[in-house]
Amino acid sequence: EILGPHEADPSRGRISDLTAQGSSGKTAVALRKVPELTGAGQPVAWVDASRNFYPPSAAAGGVVLERLLWVRPVDLADALKAADILMRGQAFPLVVFDWGAEPPGGAGSLDIGTAVARLNGLCALSRGVLLFVTTPRTARDPLRYYATLRMEVRRARGGESERIQATESATAPRRLRLVGVPLQERRSRVAVQVIKNKLGPPSGPIEVAFDER
Repeated sequence: EILGPHEADPSRGRISDLTAQGSSGKTAVALRKVPELTGAGQPVAWVDASRNFYPPSAAAGGVVLERLLWVRPVDLADALKAADILMRGQAFPLVVFDWGAEPPGGAGSLDIGTAVARLNGLCALSRGVLLFVTTPRTARDPLRYYATLRMEVRRARGGESERIQATESATAPRRLRLVGVPLQERRSRVAVQVIKNKLGPPSGPIEVAFDER
């Protein structure tokens, strides 16, 4: 679990990093906890620094969009400032910082070390979880240092996507599709490996399955 259900969960008040190469399923893994939290009436914030977030897919996966704050920063400095404000407000048990791609303008002369150190302190005060979603290129050294938990996502061995026939209930979110073409989805499996854990030994890999819509 990225974020446990109880106040005593050790991941609270800490920075976590979920890293992987592109198109590996890391965003889907990051989204797995969001439906549970938003469905229970808790707000979640998503800082979309990489501009990859697609609300219809999140809604189809069970995310209650009315309880999700979607932040689209103009650049990396703006994204880090937004995360700072969110953690300082102490209103969100989970803030996801999607750094899967470099925002416009890149890092430039930005002091990322100072920004991440400040976020680490704010995270401890808020008792929330700040989850960075990164690639090997965007996971800077300060983030590697301050993250209590670092997880790596890879496609599971033999985990090629499996095409499945989707079924829609009356309460399921509607999705656009071509008229006359059966609605289909792909079910994928990824392996999540804990590569750093300040609270215990590394563990895994753990396989996670999800539907690609």
